[in-house]
Amino acid sequence: MTGRASSEDRRAKEDSLVPLLPGTLGQGRGSAASRLLLGVIFLYGVLGCAPQRAAESGGAETGGSASDAARSGEPLLSLEATDALVQRFQGELDRLYAEAQRSDQNFPGTTAAFILPDGRVFGFATGFSDIDDRVPMTKDLRMPSGSIGKSFVAAVTLQLALQGKIDLDAPVSRWLGDEEWFARVPNAPDLTLRILLQHTSGMIQPYFEDEGFAAKLRQMRASGDRDRYFSPRELVQESVLDHQPLFAAGRGYHYSDIDYILVGLAIEEATGRSYYDLLRELFLEPLDLRFTLPADRRDLPGLAQGYAHESSKLFGLPLEVIEDGLLVVHPLQEWTGGGLVSNPQDLVLWAKRLYEGDAIAGDDLPQLLQVGFPE
Repeated sequence: MTGRASSEDRRAKEDSLVPLLPGTLGQGRGSAASRLLLGVIFLYGVLGCAPQRAAESGGAETGGSASDAARSGEPLLSLEATDALVQRFQGELDRLYAEAQRSDQNFPGTTAAFILPDGRVFGFATGFSDIDDRVPMTKDLRMPSGSIGKSFVAAVTLQLALQGKIDLDAPVSRWLGDEEWFARVPNAPDLTLRILLQHTSGMIQPYFEDEGFAAKLRQMRASGDRDRYFSPRELVQESVLDHQPLFAAGRGYHYSDIDYILVGLAIEEATGRSYYDLLRELFLEPLDLRFTLPADRRDLPGLAQGYAHESSKLFGLPLEVIEDGLLVVHPLQEWTGGGLVSNPQDLVLWAKRLYEGDAIAGDDLPQLLQVGFPE
């Protein structure tokens, strides 16, 4: 098998070690186009100043004044220009929503945000969080952030490497080799953290490429116990053990959540601490990412109702994301494959800090953004 990545795989990789530039989160039902409105909404210039949270002072959800947001420093845009930009952005978001209602896209609502070069963040919303009860979408609602969470996993791993607590190029068996199942992981002897982070391990994506695993998920859902989920170790054991690798480790690219589950297990073994504790200490608290929470229980606060994509039916799941105030699926199933709930206001700030080299102490940005596939 060739080591070259397909165009589909290259697009999928935007989910992983190279973090997404997340500008919006939304949840829909129906076609792929209706699943979410996910945009890269960044307004950058050549100068910057200390980040400020514009959205705290009323936000742009209903066209709030930008003058309320400019608290310190000199904005790169005048207040008038910023107000005009805010109004234009909200208007375009509302236009997209209205247009979708006249089509078959079934787009119930979305949240969005942008960040200016001076660090001011503006949050927006349109449509409905719950279409049955006609609950409006609001700019501060959280949603499951999916594989955007992998960008945090990669950043935690690199920060630990820069602190000398782990080695990206050491065999993963250094930390997981005593697990009785580890030798049955595809390419186990040759796996490193770097290989896992770059999705070059040669493992399948079991959620969509192993009907046997999908059947196990359906059986779990059919049991009616919504608190049941595969722990990280169970997930590895139930999904990829004894599968033939797709290629030699490091010699191709194929997206797999299991890569990042193994990273999470390795960094916990290496540090003796939980991934979520490390995440809070290294990034969520220092960067004041107040909308971003570990998805570690079903009763997470401030969630939009939301609707899953039609493909969720493959695993016996309903389209509604929340029932009776609880997520219909225990989110710890995802863990370091994503594992967060968040909001666009946090995500644009996260991406700006990350890509400008301000998030990781002793930042080695080229290493974080390293891409490439074997020839």
